[in-house]
Amino acid sequence: MSQPVSKRLEFDDVVIDFAGRRLLRGGIEQALEPKAFAVLALLAAAPGQVLGRDDILDAVWGHRHVTEGVLNRIMSLLR
Repeated sequence: MSQPVSKRLEFDDVVIDFAGRRLLRGGIEQALEPKAFAVLALLAAAPGQVLGRDDILDAVWGHRHVTEGVLNRIMSLLR
């Protein structure tokens, strides 16, 4: 999957700082585990695209075996 062109993405009161691997909301940094940020960055880099579970699991976790429950948990954190 491609990396974001910009070093940051801003909308409403949210800033995704790709270079610094940080998520800010209302100027306050939101704690995110590394894999959660990787999923967020992947989705933000693909606006308008539909990424399937396997696409996300492969891009973020590589060829390691992880259950779909892991992705469900990450998506809940991001919501």
